[in-house]
Amino acid sequence: MKNSLQVGSLHWDNDKGYGFDSTPPMSYSGIGYFAKYQELDNSPMGQALTEARVSMVLGYYLGDSIIDIVVGSLNTVNPASVTR
Repeated sequence: MKNSLQVGSLHWDNDKGYGFDSTPPMSYSGIGYFAKYQELDNSPMGQALTEARVSMVLGYYLGDSIIDIVVGSLNTVNPASVTR
């Protein structure tokens, strides 16, 4: 890679127009990873963020239900239950 850049583990090749990160992937094994995010999603802040995302979507979508996918959680939301 003669026309390239490396910053930490990020390698960029201008000639090819793409880059990659050589950091080994993290492990998602074990219950702790997803349990942490489920706990955050069920907190008052998590509920407020879900409501904010759904309210934003409702500005563009008038359907009967919304599936809200976040790390560690999947929610089916009835738009009628969301404050606009």
